[in-house]
This record gives sequence, structure tokens and C-alpha cells, in this order.
Amino acid sequence: KIEANRALALRNPMAERAEGRPSDALIVMVIDEDEFHANSAKSMLSELNYYVAVYTSPIEALGILEKKAHDVDFVIAAVDMEELNGFQFLEAAKDMHRNLQVIMMSADTTMYTMKRSVELGARFLAKKPLDATTIHNMWQ
Repeated sequence: KIEANRALALRNPMAERAEGRPSDALIVMVIDEDEFHANSAKSMLSELNYYVAVYTSPIEALGILEKKAHDVDFVIAAVDMEELNGFQFLEAAKDMHRNLQVIMMSADTTMYTMKRSVELGARFLAKKPLDATTIHNMWQ
């Protein structure tokens, strides 16, 4: 399920930036098994000039991060996933690249979910589904 623009952005983001995109645009990975929500987040982020790579497989996303984490400015990952839950993804991603900036998202924003996200190294827990205001304020 690799999209052409996602593969291009993570393969050589500097080349794509040279093709007319602002040089300060951030590269974001969205990881969510809910394809509709992932693409909705991508649409909102793209409108704000983020480069967005969508992954519906957290295991595939970890494989890309293993090679390309230095090209990614931040990751937005769902907590509720079946292939690999968001906490497992976060822990594996931070083990590979401890400085990786990760924002978790979940419909369940209980104290436990927030606390667990932060304990594992997430910067923030966003309420799912993401809305335009949350997306706009995400990198503040």
C-alpha cells in the first residue's frame, strides 16, 4: 500500500523540496490501520504544507523508520491497532531512534492512555479523530 508521493518523500525529501515545495515543510508519517482516518489526517496535514506519508501497517512503518528516521520530522501513530498496538510501535520506534518526535492519537484519551504514551516517549496524545485545529497546533 505504498503511495508514490510517500515513497518519494521518504526516499529523497530534499529532491522533492527542491521541486517547488517550501524548504521548511516538515515530513510527517501517519500510522493508522484505519485507512479512512489516516487519509483524512493526510489531507489536513497536506493543506498545511506538510509532506505526509501514510502507513496502514505499523510493522511496515517501523521498517521505513529503521532506514529513514533522519528524514522524518515527526510521527503521528494510532494507539488502537491490531497488527502492533500503538504502545508497542512507540516503544520500538523510540528504541531505534530515541530522538524521534511521536504524537499518539486515540479515541480513548483516559489518564492511563495519556500517561502510558508519555512514559514511552510520546510528546502528546491527540483525540481521534483528528480535527483541523489539533492538526494546526500540533507542531507548536
